[in-house]
Amino acid sequence: MDPVDPIEGATGLGSNQADDEAAATRERDRYRDRGPEALPAGDDMAGVLGVGEFLLAVHNVVSAAFEGQPQGSVGTATECPLVGRLLLTTWRILLVGGGTTWCVDLGEIEEAVVSGSRLLLVLPRGIGLAVDLGQPRLVRVQVAAARRDLLEDRAGNPGWQRQAAPD
Repeated sequence: MDPVDPIEGATGLGSNQADDEAAATRERDRYRDRGPEALPAGDDMAGVLGVGEFLLAVHNVVSAAFEGQPQGSVGTATECPLVGRLLLTTWRILLVGGGTTWCVDLGEIEEAVVSGSRLLLVLPRGIGLAVDLGQPRLVRVQVAAARRDLLEDRAGNPGWQRQAAPD
């Protein structure tokens, strides 16, 4: 195995973070102009999305793990890591992979923080979720916008008009 040049590796990491931050900035601007937009949901989403729930984003997940004991789960974070996809909907974050699906209600998220390539979600009852993915800053912006709109909807003040996903 060839050794990795630490300077080259650091430069690559910085450019990935810069690209991620640029994508997050573009997404913030898009949300300010138009609000979240639903993506077309394929046939594989038929049993996943609820009535009136729309798919907003899909991201590949390198790894995800809970800290603490997620409600309704078996085992601890070290016993049930997940690799697969993060699906952001108008109501939830779904982590799907290896025959497992984890679900986090957007209204349950107390804080979202980026650390390196990880998105860290703080949930009630001392539970945390660490998701390692390619663009954590972009995902943080998408989660914040979807969460804001969900909370406004629950308060009876919709932040955006729900539109059917394009065919």
